[in-house]
Amino acid sequence: MDLNYAVSKLGNYGSVVVFWLGKNLVGMFFGNKPAEFTKEMQKRFPEFLLAKGEKSEADDFTKKVWKGEDVQFELSGSPLEVAVWQQLAMLDSGQTVSYTELAKKAGFPRAVRAVASAVGRNPISVLIPCHRVLRKDGSLGGYRFGLRLKKAILQREKIGIESATTA
Repeated sequence: MDLNYAVSKLGNYGSVVVFWLGKNLVGMFFGNKPAEFTKEMQKRFPEFLLAKGEKSEADDFTKKVWKGEDVQFELSGSPLEVAVWQQLAMLDSGQTVSYTELAKKAGFPRAVRAVASAVGRNPISVLIPCHRVLRKDGSLGGYRFGLRLKKAILQREKIGIESATTA
């Protein structure tokens, strides 16, 4: 089996590089340059060969994620990372959480910095909603793909905009 990748479009938010193994989504990153993310994904899945996949498959994953449909996915990370990402996946659209709350929910209440780092290493943007994590004071904090994008996605979720569909 190959670790496939292709570039897709996520509505008005730009391009995403999508990675999958068989029917499982394993990576989704904002940007249109696969080289930025292929090394990271090869480290996560060293036993698989990297292969350019069909754009239509990447588009199918992107559409399902964006519409909130069920998507099979696979997580590869440390026990702490996987626990954090699983907690993030349980958040409802528009629901936010602080890094401190997330650390408690993930079972690592004294490891807030490590939890924040795990949030930043999330391999499946949007599906694993790292953009929903805020600072304790309610400010945006950081986001791997920029605060402007984080704010735009949060605004879309809060008001339920459906017009931002994939193209």
